[in-house]
Amino acid sequence: FLKHDYYTDIITFDYSENKNIQGEIFISTDRVIDNARLQNVSLEEEFLRVMIHGILHLCGYKDKTKQQQTIIRQRENHYIHIFYQEHFNHSTMKKQKNNSKKHLEFQPESLMMSYGYKPELSVGAIKCPIYQTSTFVFKTAEEGKAFFELAYGQRKQKPKEEIGLIYSRLNNPDIEILEDRLTLWDGAEAAAVFESGMAAISTVFFEFLQPGDTFLYSAPLYGGTEHFINHVLNKYNIQGIQFNHHHTEKDIIQLIEKQIDKTKLKLIYIETPSNPTNTLIDIAMCRKIADYFSTKNNKIILVVDNTYLGPLWQHPIQHGADLVVYSATKYIGGHSDLIAGACVGHKHLISRIKTLRSFLGNMAGPWTGWLLLRSLETLKVRMQQQEQNAKIIAQYLQKHPKIEKVLYLGLLNKKDPQYKIFKKQCLSAGAMLSFYIKGDEKKAFKFLNNLKLIHLAVSLGSTESLAEHPKTMTHASVPPEEKEKYGITDNMIRLSVGIENVNDLIADIQQALEKI
Repeated sequence: FLKHDYYTDIITFDYSENKNIQGEIFISTDRVIDNARLQNVSLEEEFLRVMIHGILHLCGYKDKTKQQQTIIRQRENHYIHIFYQEHFNHSTMKKQKNNSKKHLEFQPESLMMSYGYKPELSVGAIKCPIYQTSTFVFKTAEEGKAFFELAYGQRKQKPKEEIGLIYSRLNNPDIEILEDRLTLWDGAEAAAVFESGMAAISTVFFEFLQPGDTFLYSAPLYGGTEHFINHVLNKYNIQGIQFNHHHTEKDIIQLIEKQIDKTKLKLIYIETPSNPTNTLIDIAMCRKIADYFSTKNNKIILVVDNTYLGPLWQHPIQHGADLVVYSATKYIGGHSDLIAGACVGHKHLISRIKTLRSFLGNMAGPWTGWLLLRSLETLKVRMQQQEQNAKIIAQYLQKHPKIEKVLYLGLLNKKDPQYKIFKKQCLSAGAMLSFYIKGDEKKAFKFLNNLKLIHLAVSLGSTESLAEHPKTMTHASVPPEEKEKYGITDNMIRLSVGIENVNDLIADIQQALEKI
């Protein structure tokens, strides 16, 4: 009927007359199940996408040309984003083992105080205690055997059977509750917490890449990630191919086809917005590229480093990401008093990551877990205040005569291609900005040395504002030609905006600029 040379997942019959939209949508459940497996998404999400696709056809959207396919895909993502918040997050919250109270109408910020924790199991303590223990006592030998069978994948989990506590390198109540709560922000199926952001990133790379494999990565990246890719992974004969925000989908596909055996491509890793230039990579585009090169036996995994916007302002899974990594030290921790990392995503992928985590021994400890539970309670109010402050500061800097240029998502020109990506996948401009002082390194250092309220320190996302010099600090290990290419220059300053009074922050910036 459709004259396709492949099996279709949906056929739409349009009976609409005048302004009345009517029709029938026929969905092939077999194809939806196969597609969900191929795309590594939940069955619910794939059904939702197909239903939306059919409704869009009834509304007049076509998908015969490549341009039409792009438009309808964008509309699908838009409506999935809306329904995902209303349905999938709530479906995730139905796990009765985590909370006896009904909370289907509650938003993530409301659940950060209670989700996953039962006070009655901890003598009524309203807050989760710190389970500072290395090992856990089994009630019986049979119970211990059952716990280990599940932990080492020797058998499948039985209905209503819970994974038991064994040893804090494998699992711990503080970490399990934390991981449950982290899934809510991104609408993820599962989460894994690590001792640092680089521990999360390196574990993902080592789990899904083997010697001889190739992966695609965006640039610029955080200096630590760039160093790991170019100075560690290459020792294992794992090759990375770089692209940036100027490359189109067609450019990237040609890049891969010209440089490597495409069967060797296993993973796409992007950082968006990028550190420290705030450039954006189109997540949905990368999903399409991953799907283009995926086969039945080789599913390309898309990983997004979402540290710069945090779990509040961008939700990569809704745009096609399989995994999302964070330096939880930053916005999630938010107080400059812990080091941690996190990875959220599809359950079967997180399960693999947790298995490797157990044997690498880089799982976060209970004290770190407890601190992060504390931090999540104020995540939204902190990040909202930081974003409000950053917007005002960016506008101030843009007009200052001693500032050459400001890199801030909230200042993007509507004609800039980056603006379309920003509107599509970002919920806010965030609180990270970089700017160029008119002058050289000496003037940049003089500005930094004269700050009084803003601290001269690396890291980001904390309650206090932090300023640093990317070229000689966070990105010191990046090759000189790479720094030059991406504008990481002598006169660049990176600013992480905190929650202080914004007038005080501007006054501090103003007096430091006057010293130049």
